Amino acid sequence: MDDALRRLLQGTSLRLRPAWLQQQAVEGADAADRLLRLLAAADLRDACEGSLPPNLDRQHDLRVEGQHFLQVLHSVDIANPVAADARADESGEARGPETRTARKMLKVCVTDGAQAVCGIERRPIAALRQAAPGSKLILGNRPLVRRGLLLLEPQHLEAFHLARQNGPEQRGPGRNGQASGV
Repeated sequence: MDDALRRLLQGTSLRLRPAWLQQQAVEGADAADRLLRLLAAADLRDACEGSLPPNLDRQHDLRVEGQHFLQVLHSVDIANPVAADARADESGEARGPETRTARKMLKVCVTDGAQAVCGIERRPIAALRQAAPGSKLILGNRPLVRRGLLLLEPQHLEAFHLARQNGPEQRGPGRNGQASGV
C-alpha cells in the first residue's frame, strides 16, 4: 500500500480487507482517488472488515461513537405497508396522491461489511430518501441504539458520493472517518 493510501485510511474507522485491497492493485499518483471510486462501487461485505461495535443489533441504550462507512442493503416505508396497496388494487380503487398518505417513515437495513443492523428514521432524512440498495452512507453524530435498532435523524447520516473527474470536490472518508474532500 503506498503512502497516499496510508494517509487516506489513517485515523478513520474504515478497515479494508487486505485480500480485497490487494486484489484492487491500485498504485500510482491517483491511487487514493481510484481506491475511493472502487470502494464506492464495491459490496462492503466483500471489501470491509466492519467498524460498528460488535453485536450492535443486541444493544440497548447505546450511542454509536465515531464515523462509520455503511452500505444500504434495503429500505422499506413502514408508514405505508404493501398490504394497503394490494387491497386498493383488488378493489379497483384508483391509487394516487389523493388516496395515499403523504407521510413516510423508512426502516433501513445497512451493513458495515461485517454485520447488518436496522434503523428507522425519527425525522425525514434526505440521504435515506435518495438511497438505493448498494448506496453508501456515512453514519455519525452519536445516533442512539434502542433494542438493537438505530434511531436515525438527519444529522446522523450523510450520503457518500464522488464528484465527477472535473467536479469541484470529491467526497470520501477523511480524518477520523469524517466526510471530506480528497
